Formats: sequence, C-alpha cells, structure tokens
Amino acid sequence: MWFTEDPWPPMFVCGLAALLAVAYWSNSKRVLHLVLAVGLLALGAIIYVAEQVLVTPAEQVEALVAKLCDDFRHKSPATLDHFSDSAPELKLMCQGAMALVEIKDDLRLTDMSTKLTNDDSRAVCHFRANAGLSVAGFGDVGHQPARFELTWAKEPAGWKIITVRRLHPIRNEELSLLEKSAG
Repeated sequence: MWFTEDPWPPMFVCGLAALLAVAYWSNSKRVLHLVLAVGLLALGAIIYVAEQVLVTPAEQVEALVAKLCDDFRHKSPATLDHFSDSAPELKLMCQGAMALVEIKDDLRLTDMSTKLTNDDSRAVCHFRANAGLSVAGFGDVGHQPARFELTWAKEPAGWKIITVRRLHPIRNEELSLLEKSAG
C-alpha cells in the first residue's frame, strides 16, 4: 500500500534532503555528499513515476466518479453501467434524472474524498458537483451546487454504485435525490 495519495510530500522531503547534502558538499567537497544529493533527487523522480503508474482503489473510484458525471452530462447510455444490477431503482432514478436535467459544460467536481472499507471491497466517495442546469418545465435554473456520497461495491464486473446519498451543499443533512437544495 502506498503511504500517500500525493507524490509531492515525499518528493519535497527528498528535495530538502538533497539541498542539505549539497550544502554539506559545498563545505566539505566530499564526493559522498554530492552522490547522496544526486541519489535523493533520483529517488524523488522515482517516487513521482511510481505515483503516476500505481493506481490505488480509491483513485480508481474517483476516476469512475468523474466518468459517471461526464457520462451523465452527455446523457450517455453508459451512465447506467456505473450502477450495480442489485440496485435497479438507482438505474431508474438516473434515467429519470437524465430525462429531466441538462447539465451545462461548466461542471466542476471538487472536495472529492474516498474511504475504503471491507478489505477494499467497498468505497464511499464524497464529492461536490457545481454546474449550470436546465430542468424540464423550469428552463435554465442557473448555477447549482450539489454534494453527493456514493457507495461503491467491488463486483466481478468492476466497481459499481450500490447507494446514492444527496447531501445539502452546506449543512450535513440528507436531501432526496430530486429535492431543491437552495433555501
């Protein structure tokens, strides 16, 4: 298991240690300090490459959330493939929402965090989605904030959504999936 989701903290530590080794080298002119500095810089590069190559389960789920939102925005039939067959009500709700709502191109996903449980077979992903919306029967309703918590289960076909919770954008209370959140 990788000790951090972000390569920058260990790379920063390697860079600082390399700077210290260069400082010692400039005073002592010992080759050992220069070799240590180069080695630490190389270690920082290796950490960066490893972080790009290694994809944790949490990163997989977060990539799937971004794909889900993009598929929904484009009203792609592939949107329904993100939901588990054990949750047909979610597929129906998603179909209904895709028929009612049009999401503009300004969709932004922020505040994304994922927690893994059950020996990495379940993931709960919390995120915010902000975009301009048009709703059938109401027209353009402007820029709307939303906050969701999706529970994913690892199934033979991959990660699939088994529950969806829509949360108030500010207060920590659950809303129904189609409830208006402002006010």
